[in-house]
Amino acid sequence: MIASTQVPKNFQDLLRPELKGKLAVTTESSSARVIGSMLKYKGDGFVKKLKDQEIRLFKLASLGFLNLLIAGEIAGSPTVFRNQVVVMKEKDAPIDWVPLDVAMANAGGSAIIANAPHPHAALLLTDFVIGAEGQKLMEQFRYGVAWKEYPFKREYPERGMTTAQYQDAEEKWSQLLRSTTHR
Repeated sequence: MIASTQVPKNFQDLLRPELKGKLAVTTESSSARVIGSMLKYKGDGFVKKLKDQEIRLFKLASLGFLNLLIAGEIAGSPTVFRNQVVVMKEKDAPIDWVPLDVAMANAGGSAIIANAPHPHAALLLTDFVIGAEGQKLMEQFRYGVAWKEYPFKREYPERGMTTAQYQDAEEKWSQLLRSTTHR
């Protein structure tokens, strides 16, 4: 749906006139985090220009949104995760992933509930998941791993923020996302 010569390769390319009305994002936090990265790298003025692109906003989970892309209902999105596209390409889906200036990444995390019935088992599982063996297993399921170098720059827009700062920033990013998209 987007000619190979028109595929955006950076944030600035998202403003190309030929992409007007062809892009979409979701209401999920990953879209707000992309807006946060755009603010960091391109500034507020750039994000406001996105409104002219008539980017559609969908209230869908990432897999449902990805299925709309594969079905051709949406031409492209700057908010799709690489691992999901890799899995679908392996199933011969007509989709591809191209990193922009930075690629949104989730740092992931692990937590153990307070008063866990088997706290030592929970610690062992956590140790496994974040250790080398668990990370190799995650990679088999096409998830990115922290220790591996990729041919694109990963971005964690919440890096360096406290939880309260991140909550405030994500709310700001979500509001900006809604004000620059079409429902």
